Amino acid sequence: MCGCVPSSGSSSAADRAPVQVSSEELITSQLFADSGLFTATELHISCENLANKDVLSKSDPFVVLYCRDKRSGQWTEAGRTEVIDNNLNPVFVKSIAVKYFFEERQPMRFEVYDVDDRNNLNNLKKQELIGTAEFMLHEVIRAKDQILRLPLSDKGKSAGTLKLHAEEVKEKLSSDIAHLTIECNGSTVSYPMLYRLFRSDGGSFFPVYQSEASRSTNGNILWHQVKIPAASLFRDDQSRQLRIELYEYSSKGSHKPVDAKDFQFSAVLDGFKLGTRFGTVVFKNVSVEKRASFLEYLFGGCQISLAIAIDFTGSNGDPDVPGSLHSMNMAKNQYIQAIRAIGETLQEYDSDKNIPVFGFGAKIPGIASTSHCFALNGNIFAPEVHTIDGVLNVYNKNMGKLQFSGPTNFAEIIRYFGDFAYWHVSNGLVFNYFVLLMITDGLITDMENTIDEIAVSYTHLTLPTTPYV
Repeated sequence: MCGCVPSSGSSSAADRAPVQVSSEELITSQLFADSGLFTATELHISCENLANKDVLSKSDPFVVLYCRDKRSGQWTEAGRTEVIDNNLNPVFVKSIAVKYFFEERQPMRFEVYDVDDRNNLNNLKKQELIGTAEFMLHEVIRAKDQILRLPLSDKGKSAGTLKLHAEEVKEKLSSDIAHLTIECNGSTVSYPMLYRLFRSDGGSFFPVYQSEASRSTNGNILWHQVKIPAASLFRDDQSRQLRIELYEYSSKGSHKPVDAKDFQFSAVLDGFKLGTRFGTVVFKNVSVEKRASFLEYLFGGCQISLAIAIDFTGSNGDPDVPGSLHSMNMAKNQYIQAIRAIGETLQEYDSDKNIPVFGFGAKIPGIASTSHCFALNGNIFAPEVHTIDGVLNVYNKNMGKLQFSGPTNFAEIIRYFGDFAYWHVSNGLVFNYFVLLMITDGLITDMENTIDEIAVSYTHLTLPTTPYV
């Protein structure tokens, strides 16, 4: 999930409350709903001469991109870069993907921050704003070489320059993962070194990976294994020109480039070495891990099973009171709207359309304590109903029997559903993909336990890497 920060006007994100939205939903649903053809575009970002917000060192900047929703006029987060320490001229490795519509004006806004609280990077109120810049997406598309420089400002004062380079993503790219380990053998340097990998496109090189800093041991510099999407590294074209740049590491962030060599990934697969001024760069353990697409799993016989869990905590409001999310006025009931809008799409991928329906955060008849996982039809051993119409029927029939309570705990229902899915895997039904749709109104009150349960499910319930048996 990514933090989405709505606003009006051009106020800083530090003054806005976060709303959680998935990046895919953000791009496809909120920003560009109803639009026609588009061009997938990646924005590569760097900054120059940033205003320094630190006293004893340099700023630790990162950049957030916002798009203006054409319907509401609100600014919505589209992505953000990584943090680069102690650097007023950062070149960010992480790009931001957007969709460019020729026929539309697409206002966008960059906000550059200095990290003040690393434990709360998603909370922009706890970071210090360096500067902002607004532009139209077509400006960078139409700029010479698709490079646009934007002046940054903060409260009317110059705060540096943001450099933007747009790259069109022309082909449908795979989900494959490239694995490689890089060493520098025969090195005589005593200082730590790091490297960056670049991908060529249209005569320019774009950064796609930066290693950690490592020091020579017995004449060899060893860096961690790299796992990077093949689409990012070489755009699924192993003959594409790549570049490795070696740097002398600086704790102040101003890493000094000392050498650069061009190569092709196809050559690396055959056991490739590059001679540099500081030793021989050796590529080891090189491979490409094939990752199947969603459609390939479906074509391979993967069965999809949908389950729905509904929040009945007291914060939703009394159903008999106007404004309740569980309003007895079905035309204004937001849970019904959400179940129908999302469920009717997902059920088309469910093989038998038998959907388990659960509730959480309420007291059920005959039990005094709050239940955080119960079958809405009253039968925990057979909680399925048929189709979304069946879901809505059991919801309308049983909602009035519940006493809304709290808190909003997710862990128990995720654990139950995980066990349910694991039972299928344990019985040899490995080609089942389970979707748990949880519809809720508020914050999770057992966040740590929820994360633990998700981690357990991920460990035991990952799909095979190939969709075919």
